[in-house]
Amino acid sequence: MRSLVYADCVVGVPYVLAPSEAEAQCAELERLKLVDGTITDDCDVFLFGGRHVFKNIFSDKKFVEWHVIDNIEKELLLNREKLIMMGLLLGCDYFEGVRGVGIVNAIEILRAFPSVACLREFRNWVYSGTARPLPHRVAPLMLSGVFADGLALIK
Repeated sequence: MRSLVYADCVVGVPYVLAPSEAEAQCAELERLKLVDGTITDDCDVFLFGGRHVFKNIFSDKKFVEWHVIDNIEKELLLNREKLIMMGLLLGCDYFEGVRGVGIVNAIEILRAFPSVACLREFRNWVYSGTARPLPHRVAPLMLSGVFADGLALIK
């Protein structure tokens, strides 16, 4: 790791100026056990492998939220791969997401297509232009109204 540029403290907490992507830098610092977590207003750091997020440190809410990846995995059944897939479906700092897909639809899609390979299967079916039968995973989603126009998942 390149040498870090330490800046002055903010409310008594020292911080580092990241040489590139801040979330990736924070996740790496936590992996190396140099920090206890990341102070941020979003949870993108989980996609880079971060394990602890402290939110609302600088807000007027008067309380701090502490999010731990172990709890997310246990309670929501969302591991890092699934969180990355959610970021692709819903949008994140790097991708605007899929038109018409919200949080509920994204969770339904991940249940039907639980891996990147499964999502590729659906994408390939959509773009094939053939009259092949739907992948078996799509039918329950279409019945629940996730794909209102049949192709709403893919722009």
